[in-house]
Amino acid sequence: MLTLNTILEEIKDVPVNRLEELHLFIKTLISKKENHNDIQLTDWQIELIEEGEKDIAEGRVISHEDFLKSYGR
Repeated sequence: MLTLNTILEEIKDVPVNRLEELHLFIKTLISKKENHNDIQLTDWQIELIEEGEKDIAEGRVISHEDFLKSYGR
């Protein structure tokens, strides 16, 4: 059975650089608002989004079908 103590014990193993991300995720779970537009992204998440947007703008994209084929599906 999952207990708060079990969760707290496991949190000790979360790398320090991931704690901010974990905290933001937990805040979204306990938010009483239906609208989650107030969720803040980490700098890392923003960088990944910007990289993806740049890839799209520069044509570095593949179809979903081709992606699946590259993994033998």
